[in-house]
Amino acid sequence: MAAAAVGNVALVEALLERGADPEACDQYGQNALHWALAEAFKRPGFTQHRLPAIYARIAPASIDVLAGERLVRIDRQLSEYFLLQTLWVPFRSRFTHATHHLNGGFETAAILDAWRHLPTSVLPAQRNRRSHLSNVLSRNEVSRDYAYNRALFQRIGHGWYQFNPALAVRSHQGDDIVWTPVYQRLNLALIHETTFESQWPALLELLAAADLPMPPPLMRAREYAAFVAERQKLELRRARRQTARMPAEPRPVAATVPPLDPPPDPPWGMPAAKALAEQRLAERIAACGRDEGSG
Repeated sequence: MAAAAVGNVALVEALLERGADPEACDQYGQNALHWALAEAFKRPGFTQHRLPAIYARIAPASIDVLAGERLVRIDRQLSEYFLLQTLWVPFRSRFTHATHHLNGGFETAAILDAWRHLPTSVLPAQRNRRSHLSNVLSRNEVSRDYAYNRALFQRIGHGWYQFNPALAVRSHQGDDIVWTPVYQRLNLALIHETTFESQWPALLELLAAADLPMPPPLMRAREYAAFVAERQKLELRRARRQTARMPAEPRPVAATVPPLDPPPDPPWGMPAAKALAEQRLAERIAACGRDEGSG
């Protein structure tokens, strides 16, 4: 990594001849190529005179990723290969530099700015254009309907992208092949320790999307506890407002009360039974009189 970062081609070759692993990573998941690219994106002189020779010797032939249940091999000649390697380099800085956007993502302008001095031997001129870059990003979105979609990126805003949280990257540990979730490989938990407080919301969303643990930063435990408490209050208020906007349930329509059954006649021989019989007889006589009058 150090030899690649300073552009010492002879030392890189000597190390490779002695069995150095160009894909070995540091604590942030960056290998020797990422260290060389980090210098190339900052130093035009390094880019023009040293990067081509370094790139030819240490860039892996391909990257193997697992997008959900789909195994994808991205060869070095593909545009997706160089874009993926590029975004790997400044990922940590998206959370540890206050000048970056609060969503922690990547926009095309920042990528093109990093590429502005790259030689065509590393990045062909037709690929170093906004239209081509936007096409590569959009056709590899998680939800994009495209036959060769590799599901590498997730759109987090208009023109803003981030790695697909469901992505896993293949690595070697001795003779074993290991698939590591992309945000675990990038060590998002360690980045969490040094990020700015303004970036905590975006970082927490990534951790939750990747289903990774969210331990509080050791150096700022008190501030983080206050942040989490305030975030929970906001979520509770949002839930209450949502509930208040919901239409009230209609009141149930009162059921029609069925008529009561007539009370039974009093037992025969009782004064009440005699009075009831006289009343009914009088009603029948009156009804007969009305019928005769109408006839």
